[in-house]
Amino acid sequence: MVFVAYLATLRHSLAGGDAGELSVAAATFGVAHPPGFPLYVAIGWTFAHLPGGTLAERMALLSAACAAGAVGLLFAALHRLIRRLGPSLLGAGVFAFGPTVWTYATQAEVFSLHLLLVAASIAWSVAFAERLRLAAAPPIGRGGLICGLGLTHHPTFAFFAL
Repeated sequence: MVFVAYLATLRHSLAGGDAGELSVAAATFGVAHPPGFPLYVAIGWTFAHLPGGTLAERMALLSAACAAGAVGLLFAALHRLIRRLGPSLLGAGVFAFGPTVWTYATQAEVFSLHLLLVAASIAWSVAFAERLRLAAAPPIGRGGLICGLGLTHHPTFAFFAL
């Protein structure tokens, strides 16, 4: 439902800021301004070469997919923590439809991918804590993969990883 809402409000042209540079970098498998955003460029290359729409629309589609994925992971983490559907939906909904998240979910920008990686890290952390509580083997490798991907995407992930 969140993804459909993002699609309905998707930008059909480039927004200001870095959207043009990031779109061209992804379409050509080039390098954006430092830190280069290699993960975004690699994933963006696939979206840039989808049929139909403008390059701006296809890159905004990447942002919408990442933001919707982040909302889903956040909902899953909340539901796993509090085990109540209503508050979990409310928390994920407030996040999904907040003005900053919605803005970046509907245009070509790196922040939705960052949100997806942070949400994946939160979901993994909740699962890790639950497995420890149950004295089961925690999935360490998945956490390392998420942190590695997060660090290749944006250096601010280091603050979250710590």
